[in-house]
Amino acid sequence: MRYAYFLLRSLCVMTLLAGTSQAQDNHYEYTMLGSRNAALTNAGISRFEDQTAVFMNPATLSDASGSSFNINAITTGLSNIKFKNGLGQGFSLKTGGFALLPNMAAGVIKPKKDARDWVLGYAVYHRFNDHILLTDRRETETDILNNTESPGNEYYSGEYHLDKDLDEVNTVLGLGWSLNDKISLGISQTFGYHSESYRDYFNGIATPLAGSNATLDVVSARQDVFLTYYKIFTQTMLGMTAKLGKWDLGLVMQTPSLSIMGRGQMMADLGLTNIRIVDDLTVPRKSIRGNGYYNKLKAVYKTPWYFGLGLSRSFGNIRWYGAAKYYSQIKAHTVMDPGEAPFLLPPTQETALLTSNLLRVWSSRRSVVNGSIAGDWQINANHNLMFSFATDRSYQQFERAERGFSLPKKVFNIYHITLGTKLNFTTSDWVVTLRYSFGQNDHVPQPYSFYNPTEGGFLNGTPGFGTLSTSNLFLSLNYTFKYGTKK
Repeated sequence: MRYAYFLLRSLCVMTLLAGTSQAQDNHYEYTMLGSRNAALTNAGISRFEDQTAVFMNPATLSDASGSSFNINAITTGLSNIKFKNGLGQGFSLKTGGFALLPNMAAGVIKPKKDARDWVLGYAVYHRFNDHILLTDRRETETDILNNTESPGNEYYSGEYHLDKDLDEVNTVLGLGWSLNDKISLGISQTFGYHSESYRDYFNGIATPLAGSNATLDVVSARQDVFLTYYKIFTQTMLGMTAKLGKWDLGLVMQTPSLSIMGRGQMMADLGLTNIRIVDDLTVPRKSIRGNGYYNKLKAVYKTPWYFGLGLSRSFGNIRWYGAAKYYSQIKAHTVMDPGEAPFLLPPTQETALLTSNLLRVWSSRRSVVNGSIAGDWQINANHNLMFSFATDRSYQQFERAERGFSLPKKVFNIYHITLGTKLNFTTSDWVVTLRYSFGQNDHVPQPYSFYNPTEGGFLNGTPGFGTLSTSNLFLSLNYTFKYGTKK
């Protein structure tokens, strides 16, 4: 049993390393919606810009001049992620894609013309919609096994596959009202559906070459973990705006998520075949297998406290915007855990205690401050040009002492540069926005390594660090239909 225990502890290390292979699953500001707000990189906290007011700052709803409805779509999106040396020196991973996605439908209802009354806002939008797929394989002849049992080189094949989907759809309803000419308040309630699916697979095989006079057969190491979960939650946002002379000020606060319901499931297959655990050649080689399916697991999803501050003021024909946003820390917690369930085959009470070490899914977020600066140049009464820059810091926090593994993979800070143009018509507005986003992290742990694999490393080299980078280009088209009071 001590060999089985040692092996499972080693596999725990393999699984933990896989969890640190850090792939919008890790940023708060990546999704930018709305006809004007997207071009201003979410800077519109201080005044009403478009129908995103209901979840940007509901107090700004009170400044809406009339009722309106908006459809937001990313008509073209090109995304590229590269993990240089992601599977060891000389072994890089790449993924990219093309997107054609509707992102938001939102509106504003102003009940009375020219009256300081409550204004209703509503929205249904994708908060997150992200997919990452990384796959690679290596075949070579190299010396892995000891030369007493397998002289010379062995034929080595290594395979790695990561497939992760994240999706979140939010429905928001909010109110904004003016207390007087200078102060407005607002409140909105968000109901969200968050889901994730994740598969992490590694397989390494060392086979003695024909005619090598080896005294053993195939040696292999395998890990295959699949999980999925969903969570339904709600959040409350409170907002305030103030007019201070020529300045517009906005303050907003959002509570952490309150759980409504959620469930998850997990399948896992981990094992080593004909592996040598100790160097003593008189000790027989061992094979061990772990396999399990766990359904109806409790799922936990947490979001942080959020506080935002926005300022804006006109200078000539250009209105300038600035915003700062703070997201609080979330301490390490369990997302899903099979607990003391059977995993090692044949199952025993003792080995069931190790299941959580392998298969517990955890999450931890550091506190983050993001900022943006933007400008809106009114060329004439019917034409505006908007430009902006924003930071989008990664919130993933790696906790080496935590059992199991975590899911976020994109551990780079992102920077957004945006240019947009708006055309005003009597009953509609059209906005076209071009956004370039980029980021890089030069010190990202490799999940596995195809470089210099060893039997002591379970047919895996010693994982080091690689460079994870991204570049994205999006063309966004927004249409707003206006009805009721007009400017």
